[in-house]
Amino acid sequence: IFLDLADDHRQVVRITADGWSLITSDTCPIKFLRPTGMLPLPVPTRNGSLIDLRPLMNLPNNADWIAAVAWLVGTLKTNQPQPVLAVTGEQGAAKTTTVTLLRKTVDPNICSARRPPKDEGDLFIAANKGLVVSLDNLSGLPGWLSDALCTLATGGGIAKRKLYSDDEEVIISARRPIVLNGISDIASRPDLLDRSLCIHLVAIPDANRRTETDIENEFKQLHPGILGALLTAVSCGLRNLANTKLNKLPRMADFAKWVVACEPALPWEQGAFLRAYEANRAGAHSAALEASPVATIIIDYMQSHDSWAGSMTDLLKLLTQLTGVTPAAWPKSARGLSGAIERCRPALRATGIEIHDIGVEPRTNRHCIRIIKRLAASNIEATTDATGGASPPPPNMFPRSL
Repeated sequence: IFLDLADDHRQVVRITADGWSLITSDTCPIKFLRPTGMLPLPVPTRNGSLIDLRPLMNLPNNADWIAAVAWLVGTLKTNQPQPVLAVTGEQGAAKTTTVTLLRKTVDPNICSARRPPKDEGDLFIAANKGLVVSLDNLSGLPGWLSDALCTLATGGGIAKRKLYSDDEEVIISARRPIVLNGISDIASRPDLLDRSLCIHLVAIPDANRRTETDIENEFKQLHPGILGALLTAVSCGLRNLANTKLNKLPRMADFAKWVVACEPALPWEQGAFLRAYEANRAGAHSAALEASPVATIIIDYMQSHDSWAGSMTDLLKLLTQLTGVTPAAWPKSARGLSGAIERCRPALRATGIEIHDIGVEPRTNRHCIRIIKRLAASNIEATTDATGGASPPPPNMFPRSL
């Protein structure tokens, strides 16, 4: 992995399974882009720790701290799907400061936290101008932006008609780590939640509040050591990845396996990440279910039933009767119900409720399903053999890191 420091000396960090070192651009096989707004990284040192970052951010919860550092480790592994870090909390919880420090650690920019784009084109253009996409102070996400962020996290692109032409396209593709912040649950759609790490910040007591200037000055002093510790963890991941095994692959499996491979060099005991990740995923599933009135009614019904079978039309009638007062977002047809169930099916499965397709009923020619209540899925475990080799560098070009 190569990381461009973007400094005046044109230095690049080369990270391998054996460690990391500084090289110059004329000896680097990669020619990096330096878009407008990109700021230089400091020259990393070997005398710091990722723990030095924690007092600067409002992350008292260990699981949230682990999630934030795991996301940070994932940012430098650019050839895999990237999780979305969704940071929420009330006013005065230092959400913007936390998000800004995380981005500055690997991708400092003149505008570290941006307002949301107007359309998908603007989002993908912004993504191609830096390593990290950071959106600030969100009040929910419209459906199109939620879908676009899903595409950007796992990799994809858009095509637009080339200016002053009739039949030629401009294709913009990207895959980027994303960090969002807002007061309420900004990632509410199940498909985005399924790709997200969600952390919640609590309000900072007045006695513990610090000025941004103090935090910025301390971060500048600690940044070289923090970056060096991150590079050491990435090198550890390259060394261990080929021999890291998870007995059960979670969603965002490549990311989870990568963090486990890096874990021997991270500031917590081995195995803590998967425990925190599983708890975070459970919280995301709960949020997805709470945001879906259909899922809520299905869960209530299945508390007193072991199974149910029938068509979507039959299920819509049953659930509508159980609601009493029909919510505004309630599906208007069997097809609408089918879509709502499809979106929340993974979250329902995590609670022990499985939905199976059982084919077309010959008499009515309606598609039928069966809902079954089962036990929740078992925990995820992992093993790492520290004798593994390095993974090959990704083939496509990025600003800042490749």
